[in-house]
Amino acid sequence: MTPADILTLTPGFAGLGLSLFLLWRQELRQAHLSLRLLAPPDSWKVSIGRRGSPVQATDPAEADYLSMHGIFPVSATNDGPRGGALWNLTVETPGLVAWRLHWFNSGQDLPYALSGRSCEGWSRTGIALACDFEGLSDGLRDLRQAGEVTFRLNYACQGWRGHVRQGSTSLQVSRAVLLEALKSAARFLDLATCQVVPRSRALAAERFAEFSLADHEVDNLTKWALMRDQPEYVVVTDGSPDRLKIVVRRASGVVDQAWSVGAGRTREILGRIADVQRRFAGDVQDIRDAAVQI
Repeated sequence: MTPADILTLTPGFAGLGLSLFLLWRQELRQAHLSLRLLAPPDSWKVSIGRRGSPVQATDPAEADYLSMHGIFPVSATNDGPRGGALWNLTVETPGLVAWRLHWFNSGQDLPYALSGRSCEGWSRTGIALACDFEGLSDGLRDLRQAGEVTFRLNYACQGWRGHVRQGSTSLQVSRAVLLEALKSAARFLDLATCQVVPRSRALAAERFAEFSLADHEVDNLTKWALMRDQPEYVVVTDGSPDRLKIVVRRASGVVDQAWSVGAGRTREILGRIADVQRRFAGDVQDIRDAAVQI
């Protein structure tokens, strides 16, 4: 075979190689599945709650953590010719210290099947972060720092007759954006009070230990101390002239007897409880004044 013959056959071999490659890519290779976090949420929602309770709280005095959640748009792609499936989705947020992953919901039934050469959008993928009140001050300082937060979505996938493969997709979100979103979503929530709730509960247990009050009475005293508009603590009768209790008189002059403390105690003991409560409320206010602001 002469060099001229080889040169003549070269384009044919190249074309054959290209055809085999395209055949493999278009028809013979396995599924190639991937997920991609496309963008941060357009908006975030903020709520408070108490660990172990499925019901959201409205009063910081009845909660112990703050949660913020948003919906992330996600694309699910299979650029292989054969179908496959995705499952075992998990989320990580490396770099956040005070915050933890509260919940994650892909919004899809798993395993999720994708046909060959397809791309679908997921519009219900929710991620929620939570920060316990004990660490909320550090959590707010964390978001005030420069830099970004990484949201990483991990997953497992497998194609037809293929091996299980682990994949991940990450999205960087500015801490300043998260802080601004928290500030906007929590505009009707008293974040300063949230920060002082744990310390207030500990102080109440310490200050009122000598009176052997029931737990719900100590909770009432804590809630009274956390009020922005401090009420007046008054002693009133409880059903009969010789039975007394402590209640609050609000700034409007209304006596709120729905909450009471020390029912059945002597007037002297009730007076001492009220005195301790006034000092306690002042200390709570001082702690609140030192809370982190955003």
